Amino acid sequence: MAVLLVAGETPSQPATAREVAKSAGLGDKPLVEQALSRLASEVTRWDTLQRLDQLGSNEARQLILRVALGEFGWLHQQWACTLYLRSLQDKSEGRRLFCAQSDDNVASALRVMIGLPIGRQFMDDLGVLMKSRGFFVRCNSVRAIQEDPRGDFAEEKVKLLLESLSSAAALPDAHQPSRLMGWGDQGWSQIGDFSLAVAGALMSAKGIDLLLLTRLTPPDAGIDRDCMVIARRFRGDESVLAEYRHLMEHAELSGIRMTAISLLGERPQAEDREILERIAASDPHTFQPPPRSRHGAKDVRFPVREIADFALGRIDRLKQRQQGQSSTIDH
Repeated sequence: MAVLLVAGETPSQPATAREVAKSAGLGDKPLVEQALSRLASEVTRWDTLQRLDQLGSNEARQLILRVALGEFGWLHQQWACTLYLRSLQDKSEGRRLFCAQSDDNVASALRVMIGLPIGRQFMDDLGVLMKSRGFFVRCNSVRAIQEDPRGDFAEEKVKLLLESLSSAAALPDAHQPSRLMGWGDQGWSQIGDFSLAVAGALMSAKGIDLLLLTRLTPPDAGIDRDCMVIARRFRGDESVLAEYRHLMEHAELSGIRMTAISLLGERPQAEDREILERIAASDPHTFQPPPRSRHGAKDVRFPVREIADFALGRIDRLKQRQQGQSSTIDH
């Protein structure tokens, strides 16, 4: 329940809903009717949403939800989304935002649902979102699959991940710098970032195993097969090692090359050194950081070469650690 404060006063007894309404200028008319009227006429005022949040009633929450869905236009949708999600006791109710006009709000709803068990309804929702929305929504959908504590619908999840990856490659902003976590400033594209997320889910999601990945690997070359090869190699499949190394150096999409090299860093082998040295010296992918980037905008960067250099460093450190352990045993 809200507490009314006047400048210079300390908190006193919790205010009633009507007291909050009067402080918001809602008068004596029915609260929902007044709030709706004010939203319609003063939708540009964020404090209207704040007052509704203070009311704390189910009717007030429904009005906030309607703003977050976009019924009153674009202004303050994100603020309404934040207020609505913050009020949820049952995080699964975030799915009410899945039909929001704003991809950012759908992605925010998915973010609070990451870690919840995926049942039939949630799985169906993900099937729609991952084929019809942008990269923010798709990436958070992948995270929901990756963090599912139950691991049901494993085969359906793998097929959905592959279908979403193929359709994402055709999105108009697929090769634009990633908007996630500042990775765009590191030279990652939207589709490259998404391919890394999909590979991560295929590698670690509960219920998905190497046998299933092998059976569902597409026979034809493409970004979906590339991610499956990466996931199978990470799970210890030696039969795809040659193809994996080919992807590191020759995959058409720079994001796949970056993904393969990045994940190689978890299991570097001395045999990979020659390949990595060639990549570090000659990979053609370039990137010009934007002016707002912390890297500045003066020098053209070679992101794939940089990741290869980092992988080489990991191999060297691993070798030094092994030599140190061997020396300790000898003594």
